[in-house]
Amino acid sequence: MPKYDADLGAPNCYLPLDDATCREKTRHLLDAFASQRDRRWFTEDTFRGLMRVRGVECAAPGGYAEAFYAHKLVVRPRPCEGR
Repeated sequence: MPKYDADLGAPNCYLPLDDATCREKTRHLLDAFASQRDRRWFTEDTFRGLMRVRGVECAAPGGYAEAFYAHKLVVRPRPCEGR
């Protein structure tokens, strides 16, 4: 979450996102946290900007990403179609 002191940290797990997913996630954030609407930083541009920074950090193909701190990560890939 963006903060005034800009301590974004150094996450070690990234999830690349496409533009449509970024729009959807931003819309959900703005709708779900109505109590934050009066804060200057609580804007679509802030959230998309942070996703863009994370996308740059991990060289995401679509230019956007989310970032997490993962001590342990379990990945369960879906089977490939046609197999």
